Amino acid sequence: MVNGEASWTCAFCGRPGQRSKEHVLAQCLEEILPEAPATHVVYGIGVGLNVTGDAYSPMPTEERRTTRKKILDRVTRDVCTTCNSGWMGALDEAAKPIIARLLDAGRGAGPERLSKSDARILTSWAVKTAWTNELANAGDKQRELLLTTQAEREALGRGELPSRTRLWLARYEGTVIEIAQGHGLRDRHSPPLECETPGRYIGTAMNLGGVVFLLYTGEVGGFFPDLGQDQLAMVWPNVLGIFPPRAATGEELRTVVTSFGHWVQAHPRPYDSAGVAEFIGPRPIRKQRLASAAAHKA
Repeated sequence: MVNGEASWTCAFCGRPGQRSKEHVLAQCLEEILPEAPATHVVYGIGVGLNVTGDAYSPMPTEERRTTRKKILDRVTRDVCTTCNSGWMGALDEAAKPIIARLLDAGRGAGPERLSKSDARILTSWAVKTAWTNELANAGDKQRELLLTTQAEREALGRGELPSRTRLWLARYEGTVIEIAQGHGLRDRHSPPLECETPGRYIGTAMNLGGVVFLLYTGEVGGFFPDLGQDQLAMVWPNVLGIFPPRAATGEELRTVVTSFGHWVQAHPRPYDSAGVAEFIGPRPIRKQRLASAAAHKA
């Protein structure tokens, strides 16, 4: 029994152990990032089936909730101390100097070309951060809400990147620190057939005060961020870009992850931009749930 929880196991390694507070954004990054505000805002968006069940439509945005904490204080308690102080801490320390170089490049220090090793470290770090943010969104003891699997999280701890991972870098001229995340399941039938494995996807945009990570993992096919080619630097799986690219606006960056119409079109049901008046039962909504959490300066 661990702290009175006989059945608790770490969300990453899958083993029983001592719970810890794993920060979504590593505390060591505070030394290189702009000063974060004392509060951040959390809100939810998504898509669901419309009233007739024949098309997907945007769900109304949930009421925004102001949290009286810095975004750098955002944590999950679903990670054991061994993972926290072990491979996770080592990955944060390895990514920190690379992120610092990118921040300097974005501020005019000159272009930065990433090596293959740099790209793999940044991608592993971005995946770890995105999945930790997903845990923080779900809250303790709600792993049934996660789109990532235990097997995928354990593999990441062994240094294996998930399949169909894509990472781009963008640039924002400002000091905003925010995270936006969307995720969902996509199947060919609703509800899915017993023999059918739904496609899963999760997209994350992290703005670290000028350097923006655009990360997509899962069954996303040929998805490409809705930004101009000159606004993106490809990091993974092919290191093609040089940072910094042309700056994107805050609105452009937010809509990259929070507008999912072009994702939902991959489903046989069409995308209806008119909106959702009513939903057809809990399962379709749960199946196509796209939760987004953002933290940013007022």
